This record gives sequence, structure tokens and C-alpha cells, in this order.
Amino acid sequence: MTKAADAGPSKHINPSRHILIGAPTYDGTRYNSLSLVRVFRSPPEDTLINLLEVGGSVLTYSFNSVWAAALTFRDPAQCAVPVTHFLLWHADIVPVEEGWLAAMLAEMERVDADVLSAVVPIKNIQGMTSTARDTDQWNPLRYSTTEIHAKKELTWTEPDLLVNTGLMLVNLRNPKFEQIVFTMKDRIAKNADGVYKPYFSPEDWNFSRQCRALGIPVWATKAIRLRHMGLSGYPSDEVWGYPTDTAYRASEGQPARMPDLLPKE
Repeated sequence: MTKAADAGPSKHINPSRHILIGAPTYDGTRYNSLSLVRVFRSPPEDTLINLLEVGGSVLTYSFNSVWAAALTFRDPAQCAVPVTHFLLWHADIVPVEEGWLAAMLAEMERVDADVLSAVVPIKNIQGMTSTARDTDQWNPLRYSTTEIHAKKELTWTEPDLLVNTGLMLVNLRNPKFEQIVFTMKDRIAKNADGVYKPYFSPEDWNFSRQCRALGIPVWATKAIRLRHMGLSGYPSDEVWGYPTDTAYRASEGQPARMPDLLPKE
């Protein structure tokens, strides 16, 4: 990012939008380098793009580092072209289409959202996503790939929606975001059978809860085709696993149907 003296290319002197991409990485490994190149090769119209990569093993500290930078660079005294939007983009999330950022921005503006998160499948065979309903602080009901594709609109919100941060676009023109921080919560509880069990509430769901407390609706979209990279590339545009989180919990670990992991361009 630059101070006011460094305005950048002349075609970006007065863009309508300035998106800061926060790109945390654990150890420098990045699966989405090609997708990142595509963003700079084909940026959304009338939009300046900047990238801030932060490495480290403490997840929330990395997230808060890029978040704090985005909040700072909204100020004209800190940045010649003030940041208007923040995109948090995990290193293992790979959008597969050329104009995905323009499409995501257009979808955000279409529904007038301040927070828009792409639906991301969890990297296992259960068929769940990290988009959920806030039914329980420690164990909410996650939406399955089946539910996402069979029942949900292209982009939607609901009062108890929890979204993930893997590919999340935020409109920083809303000053309420200054009150939000990425944070996790943990606990150990003793179950009825006397066994102690650890629980955690992840930073993405806590981000959603903070937004709700401030009156900021969070939105989820399946408009962005992506792969969540792990042992394989888990696709957001395929259906696999259990039909619902409730069905998975009742399955007692029985095998589920695996996704078609071959990419469909």
C-alpha cells in the first residue's frame, strides 16, 4: 500500500472502488497464484486493486493484520486512493473463472450487501460447507452442498446466517466495521458420560455474529465457482456427502458419497 504521494498509474487516479486484498498464508504456500494473476490481469472496471500478504502461524493475528491495514487505508491521509473494499482471501481457496472478482463485486452491489462470502465446502467427505445457521454457539448446523444447490438462491441472507472468511468481500464504507475484530473462542466441557471434550468457535462465525450485533446483514453466494484445496480440490459447484448436517450427525461416521474432484472449467 502507498501513502498519498504515490498515486499509482494515471488510469487509477479517481477509481470508484479500491479493493485491498488481504492474503494470509501460514508458511508462504499459496494454491491460488494463478487466480491472483487473473485478478490483476482482468480487474473489475473502474477499480484499483492492491495486495497485502501476511505470513504466520497465528490465524487471527494474520487476519487482523490485513484487516487493520484495510481500516487504516480508508483514510485519504494514509492512502492517495482510499480503500473502499476489503477482500479476505485464504491461500487454499482457488476461484476457477477469469472474471470472478468482478462477478462477486457485481453480486454484492446487486443485493446491496456490506458483507458477501462465497460458499466454501469443507475439506472432507461429509459434504458440509462452512456456511451455517447459528443454532448453537459451539456446534451450529452447517449447510450441506446438497442444500446449497437444491434450495438456496444464488445469493441470500437470513437472520441467523453464519458465513466463512475464505473468500469474503467487505464494503468498508460502513464505519461500523471499525468495531469488529477476528477472534476465536475455545472451551473444554464435561459431557454427561464424564468425558471431557474440546470445543471451539471459529473466527469466521464470530465475525458473522459481530456483524449481526451491529445490525450488518451477512450474505452468502454460490455465484463463485471455486476449489478448496487440500488432499484434493473440493469443488463448490458439486454435490456430495450427506444431504444435511442433521443426517451426518445421525450417521455415526458411516461413509458418504465423495465428490467428483475433477475440475469442471
